[in-house]
Amino acid sequence: MDEEDFRLSVISRPKSKVFHGMRRLPVLGQETPTEELIASRPHHPHHPLEQSVIYECHVRGMANSPSISVSGSSQSATYQGLVECIPYLKALGVTAIELLPVFDFDENEKIVSDAEIEHTVLNCWGYSPLLFFAPKQSYASDVVNPVQEFKAMVDKFHEADLEIWLDVVFNHTAEFRDNGYADHFKLLAPDQWYLWEKDESYKNYSGCGNTLNCAHPTTRRMIRDCLIYWSHVIGVDGFRFDLASILNRDSVGNIMDFPQ
Repeated sequence: MDEEDFRLSVISRPKSKVFHGMRRLPVLGQETPTEELIASRPHHPHHPLEQSVIYECHVRGMANSPSISVSGSSQSATYQGLVECIPYLKALGVTAIELLPVFDFDENEKIVSDAEIEHTVLNCWGYSPLLFFAPKQSYASDVVNPVQEFKAMVDKFHEADLEIWLDVVFNHTAEFRDNGYADHFKLLAPDQWYLWEKDESYKNYSGCGNTLNCAHPTTRRMIRDCLIYWSHVIGVDGFRFDLASILNRDSVGNIMDFPQ
């Protein structure tokens, strides 16, 4: 991406493939979209922002509705199942859906036992990302190919003249506090990825135990690459930034007057 005009020139981060595990790890493989592949996909709707009507929804919750045709099937609560909601969304008159976080996350991070319903309650919200370049695997009916299923879902929405926006989290990660899991950034120069207190504990502006150092060039590049990947390769149309004010903090945690 050119630093001056932000036009895409090369994708430096490959796509993420995932395999099964409590905290899934990425197996990286190169993906450079060809012009033919890009041209074969439906055009983005490009609705004017001032005329946009945005419907916020959760993939699993929306695609698990008993009113859709795939309810109770293997496609229920999946990206493929969400396609069945298109007629309902069109009838409402919306122009875009905003999906709650779909970056892969650990839904077992905090299991709560609910005595009233006699089963464990998983984290379904996804606001503690684990893999920024991988769609949530368990939301795919084909867990081996979540990327392809997500892209197919995007194409179906675009064919229906509907945009897809993502709620993205770049303020903290699923590694949480000092005693949290060490999955990725804690193992890769944590002094660059996170904000630190003088006592060498994590600054916690996010309320989730750690705060990404969004002013560091390494972190900033990851965020830019991630947005490029999801928009250019996956094909989404827009983003909503969770706790966006953290993107405005410098490398010691101060609010910047003129963030870059």
